[in-house]
Amino acid sequence: MIGSMSVSEAIRFSPSSVDGATNSQLLSTALRCPCGSPVTAAAGVAVDAETAVVRSFYAQADDNKSFFGGPLGGCSVTEATPLTGSGKVLSLAAKTWQGVAAEFQRARRALVTSEKDLEEGGASNAFSLFSVTIRKPLTPSKLAAVGYSYLPFVFFFFVILRAISTWNVLPFYAAVFLTLLNEHLFKRWIQEPRPSLSLVKSPGMPSSHCLVSYAYMVWIFLEAAVSPSSFLPRLLCVSLAVASFAPMPWARYYLDDHSEMQCLVGCLGGAFGGVIVFLLRHLALPAASAI
Repeated sequence: MIGSMSVSEAIRFSPSSVDGATNSQLLSTALRCPCGSPVTAAAGVAVDAETAVVRSFYAQADDNKSFFGGPLGGCSVTEATPLTGSGKVLSLAAKTWQGVAAEFQRARRALVTSEKDLEEGGASNAFSLFSVTIRKPLTPSKLAAVGYSYLPFVFFFFVILRAISTWNVLPFYAAVFLTLLNEHLFKRWIQEPRPSLSLVKSPGMPSSHCLVSYAYMVWIFLEAAVSPSSFLPRLLCVSLAVASFAPMPWARYYLDDHSEMQCLVGCLGGAFGGVIVFLLRHLALPAASAI
């Protein structure tokens, strides 16, 4: 009965005077009518408001369609949709679902973007260079941590120059061997990832920065202990080694490139490596010079 009503007829009835009819049925009947059908001002406002709400839901869904899966993917408002054509109008539940889904996907996109910026660092606020994560803003403490993180590279360059000029190749071989051993054996065997905020994608257990730094620091300690030089030069050498290498675990942890345990294991492994290099020089290669 309601389906055959014209819009003008439907508007004249109320739920109390129409047998079995409800306001939603009357509205559905009005929505199914051709666009040119005469309606009263009140009915026109109701229909336009209803259509505008659902159109907005469809528009939101279309904006977020790349995130949709299954039946929600790729929905958009066209001339063939029930809202603009002569087909059936979506039920209230379906329209509500479309709107909730669109809002959920919009919120999900915002959260994913925020999480990526926070944990991975976008191109605008962070980058990785030579296994060091540099993230803005660059505070004084962060600049100090970055500087300490690059100190092993500077020291390695110094070792290369010294090996070329004096043919003292043991420090060079020690640095290369310890680095390759850690990067290509220990890290690949343990396969422990770095903290989530690090932009360095290689495994992080143990820290190569800490391992090499503490190996050289312990080696310098031991060489200074047995050196026949006077006290002041030895003290200066040890103080310089401590100032250069001791803060390395703090720097790597502060930049979120390593966890506390990765730094600790790296320092312990480096200390052990420093003892081995010292013993190798004095027992197996007594003719080799110190650092």
